[in-house]
Amino acid sequence: MRPAPHAGDSPPRRRPALGLLLLGTGRAEGLTQFGADAESYLASLAPLLGLLIVMSGIFCLDAGVSRGLLFFLIPFCNLLAAPVIGHGFCVLWERRARWPLYANVLNWSQWLMVAVVIVLLPLASFAVAAGLPVLTATLVLLAALQIYVFWFHWFLARHALALSRARALLVMAGVVFGTALLLHAPIWIGAATGLEPVPDLSLQDVEGVGSVAHPGQR
Repeated sequence: MRPAPHAGDSPPRRRPALGLLLLGTGRAEGLTQFGADAESYLASLAPLLGLLIVMSGIFCLDAGVSRGLLFFLIPFCNLLAAPVIGHGFCVLWERRARWPLYANVLNWSQWLMVAVVIVLLPLASFAVAAGLPVLTATLVLLAALQIYVFWFHWFLARHALALSRARALLVMAGVVFGTALLLHAPIWIGAATGLEPVPDLSLQDVEGVGSVAHPGQR
């Protein structure tokens, strides 16, 4: 039995970078490197919001305040959509106590997906240099990234929320496709009604930080 911690003991040191490396390669023990409380979730959200605010400020200077606000709000909503949708499954299957850990890792996984893209891009460049058409190399890269995203969301839901394989698959589908639907619904509604909810503003400009972990939204 593990001895009870003394009042003066410091909390165990967590290393999210190591946790991401372990989780990203299919090792569930990486979850021990992340906090499982609301404070940890907010702490992991803070740098993403900071980066988004800086990018939005730059966009405001270049394209105006209204478009700069859109640049902030769309990916911000995108960042919150995945944990909010995941919370619904946690309520349904009585996993509320595990939600902060799941949401915390979701935030950190934004940086993991950036690392995955950095790894895949040189491979695509080598393939093009070897004679593969650029379009084919791009499609292969996007497909590989999408498959990895699907797997990671499934793996995270299965182990962070302690779910069966089938339930984890439902969470993965709900989070990935639900977030995509929330992001693109205003665009589809605008196209169907002849209105333009985000005039002259490309989604590629505003998805930013919040979509890197959900490339299926593109």
